[in-house]
Amino acid sequence: MQVGSFFYLVKPAKLALTRRALKAMGIEDEKIDEIITMHTDTVDGLKADVAKYKADAEALPEVQKQLEKAQADLEAGKKSITRSKYEAPERGI
Repeated sequence: MQVGSFFYLVKPAKLALTRRALKAMGIEDEKIDEIITMHTDTVDGLKADVAKYKADAEALPEVQKQLEKAQADLEAGKKSITRSKYEAPERGI
């Protein structure tokens, strides 16, 4: 299971912030408009965050491949340097 997959396994609770629910709580229409606007701004921001995190999670396998290749190249370079250090002909001074 990948780190990002946790959020896809949990079903979100059904929470509805509706005008009807706010009205039933005795909140004035003007305040309801303000609450709905603030809620919409918050939800839109969260949706943008989710989209960014999802894009990052989808890019992770490619980044992992690049990391593994870089590690293999580094290891090959170390072996090459060690080999050339001990196998190179000595030069007279």
